[in-house]
Amino acid sequence: MTWPATPPALWTPPPLTASSIFQKLSYAAQQAAVSNAITNPFWTIPPAWLTLTGYVQGQVVSNAGNWYICTTGGTSAGATGPVQTNTGTPVIDGSGGVYWSYIGAAFQAASDSAAPTITVSSANPPSGIALKYYPYGSPAGTNIQWKYVGCIGTTAYAGYYALLNGPNLGAAGSVPTGPSIKFKVNAVAGKFAFGFTNSTTNINAIVNNRYLVPGVIAPASGTPNWVVVDFSSVSHPGVFDVEVFQNGSAGWAGVCVDGNSQVLTPDMNPEITACFIADSIFQGSNFGPFFAGRYCHHQMAKLLGWSNPISMSTGGTGYLQTASSGALYNYLQRVQDPVNQAVLATADVVVLMGSTNDGTTTGLSAQVLATLSTIRSVNPYCIIVVYGIWPANNVNVAPNEPVVMSAVAAFHDPLTYAIPLYAAQPIPMITGSWNNSFFASEPTNSTNSALYIQTGDNLHPPDIGTAYLSWYLAHKFRETVLASAL
Repeated sequence: MTWPATPPALWTPPPLTASSIFQKLSYAAQQAAVSNAITNPFWTIPPAWLTLTGYVQGQVVSNAGNWYICTTGGTSAGATGPVQTNTGTPVIDGSGGVYWSYIGAAFQAASDSAAPTITVSSANPPSGIALKYYPYGSPAGTNIQWKYVGCIGTTAYAGYYALLNGPNLGAAGSVPTGPSIKFKVNAVAGKFAFGFTNSTTNINAIVNNRYLVPGVIAPASGTPNWVVVDFSSVSHPGVFDVEVFQNGSAGWAGVCVDGNSQVLTPDMNPEITACFIADSIFQGSNFGPFFAGRYCHHQMAKLLGWSNPISMSTGGTGYLQTASSGALYNYLQRVQDPVNQAVLATADVVVLMGSTNDGTTTGLSAQVLATLSTIRSVNPYCIIVVYGIWPANNVNVAPNEPVVMSAVAAFHDPLTYAIPLYAAQPIPMITGSWNNSFFASEPTNSTNSALYIQTGDNLHPPDIGTAYLSWYLAHKFRETVLASAL
């Protein structure tokens, strides 16, 4: 055999186009329709509610055939536990200060027969798995073990990385909503642990496309907090794809395994980056969600197979409205920021949702157009999806949503889609006495607002409302965007 004098040029991938993005999105959605972490069963079911027991925010219990999530930590009552089923608004449990919010009838009857044993320890390292894979030495951008998801950088400290660098929301020290870490473990014995540096952070994880527990894994006292996942007493594949979430800002401490095991780079094919720009309905609020790893952008991404969701959402803002006396960006300012533009330039999808924070229609259309034009100038091929406004009983919803939808139409961009929520057909996604006139001819009027909007401010969704919103947005994406590509 005679080798050529000059080796052939290395293959380079074709340039990104709208067609290739649609292909990725369609393929990912097909895979997610078969299996995704939101609709797959949990590895373990929640424990039964107990009397006179301390609970922390985010823990889930089973009672009277239903599941409830703790929204305010405290001690349970000495009698019966939560039983409400017609409202997502938290209800106090006795006099110990704990509140529970209904999240639905029991999702499954039993834990999986191959479920791992899950324990939390501050022993460093945990017993039997002394080999540590530290975050430092594999910094973001050049790492070989970790994939940091939902944040655009990490801040290095001695021995760990704090997930503190998110999209620039305008104020100093922007903290991303719900960042996660992905990795793969080849654990022949079936045992590994992941850790954080803080005993106040509630965490959860997806292992082989299934959440370990509903809600959160309560931390142990002391630091660091190692969550030990032990499949050694059950049949297991020996290879585990893991994604770890935290509700908080604790530093990521890495993974512990035994000497026969390894931590490897996760699979990310196809990698789909989605940026989410909205207000507290996406970012979360004091009313939830409290389920770690199930903010709106997490759930929508899992339902559609998007591997890298990045939240650029923050409460109190809108297309027009800034927050904290102007310290936090409105949507246009957010997409004009150079740090955020570097992220937007890599996005396959940009998702926006209107806001009740915009208290006027004056200038709204121009602001929407400017926001869309800026995104398109940064990224010529991404799919832009503009949802309407969360249709709570708010005076800004009815006048503002049609302005936003009309602005999208005036943008005349074939890769930008307008999807109403208040004026959705055949009925609004949230219904109550204020908008039943939309479908008075229906056999029965829908009033789902009590379940999906908590009464604390008659605006924000509890966990069950966030789950419904996420499903609805994903459903409309399939129905509107993906169907247009067929």
